[in-house]
Amino acid sequence: MPAAPASAPAAPASARPDLRFIFFADTHMGLTLTEKFIKEANAARPDLLIDGGDIVEDGSQAEFDRAYADRARLEAPLHMVTGNHDVLRRGTFTHDPPVLPDFQSFDRKGVHFILLNDEKGRMGEDLFSKLEADLEANKGKTTLIALHVPVFVAKLHGYVKLKDLVPFGTATVSMSDKQEVERFKALMKKYGVAAVLSGHTHAPSQATIDGTQYVVAGAVGGKTPGPGIRHEYLDVAVTGKNVQIRRVPLDRAPGNPLSHAIATGNYIARKNALNHSVLGWDTFIPTTSAETRVGLRHTTTRKGEVSDAVTVTGEIETSQHPRGLGSFFVEGTAAIGSREASVDVGAGYKRRLVGDFNRNLYVSGAAVANGGVIGNSLTAGVGARAAVGYEVKNWTFQLSHEKATNRDATMFSVGFRF
Repeated sequence: MPAAPASAPAAPASARPDLRFIFFADTHMGLTLTEKFIKEANAARPDLLIDGGDIVEDGSQAEFDRAYADRARLEAPLHMVTGNHDVLRRGTFTHDPPVLPDFQSFDRKGVHFILLNDEKGRMGEDLFSKLEADLEANKGKTTLIALHVPVFVAKLHGYVKLKDLVPFGTATVSMSDKQEVERFKALMKKYGVAAVLSGHTHAPSQATIDGTQYVVAGAVGGKTPGPGIRHEYLDVAVTGKNVQIRRVPLDRAPGNPLSHAIATGNYIARKNALNHSVLGWDTFIPTTSAETRVGLRHTTTRKGEVSDAVTVTGEIETSQHPRGLGSFFVEGTAAIGSREASVDVGAGYKRRLVGDFNRNLYVSGAAVANGGVIGNSLTAGVGARAAVGYEVKNWTFQLSHEKATNRDATMFSVGFRF
């Protein structure tokens, strides 16, 4: 596979393209960035807009209602494809969101568009048959295809690649059947398709194969998969057979893991706050929650040095149960005391014993690593931590004990979760 080329520059205003449109994807519940995108898209006055899917995150009625209300404010004609999050249904519904066709085809200013539903990472024979018949009926036209899951990803960012390795809570990064990928590329070559536009990975990728541009757009509002990746959309200018694509950034990408983690936590908090404010805590159980805890910790090292410190913990938790009874979590803790400055990281599993996400008693266990200064010594170690806690709506109260190779530590903390 050839190296991904740089994005083609936008057509200059003097070129007067035959058609100009905006492709965007993965707004999810990034409300602030979606608002910015709507203003920019309306100001640009394109001929049309194509939404590449994933308009929601957890798929609640509150999210669908907000997403469609936002799209109603877009002034150019809007065409949409289905994303893998758009088929989720979390919680109860009084009215169903629209169901989009698996296959859509239309012309605009002499340019032919095909929109496909590959949200499962597969197309299947029926969709391939419709695609080939439509390409044959419209051969010779400048043709562009939009779908959600990329046919393939030319630049696989490390954080995206992890999605194919972990055993829970993930979707395929690109089309999963190699025979379908080769069949798709053969059709693009045979009919001279100008470009294939997709989203899904939340990370930019681009390659040209047999004259067809395969362009993956970064997310408009969804969580970026790692530091250094911007939110963006695509500004596409078509002049004859020439298709020029410009990536338009919506923000400055967080440049380090800490700022990226904070941005991710803020995204989760805003999304859950919307759902809980509309649906209530008894109704909405989020797929992912974020939490900040402040606590006091007493530590004794293997050398006999003792420290009392104030701690601040950030945690992201991903539910693996529809009622939120079981979840995996990752967290980081900073501790400052008169004789201590240290950081800890951990990953583990939480099980709610009595109640549900709204109000419950839970236990958790985690593998942990720590490092820093305690007393007069540099220290580092690995170990395990057990905890018991109580959660009620936004609030968490937790007592934990850690036994590591370099220390024992007991901590009580109070947290605010989203």
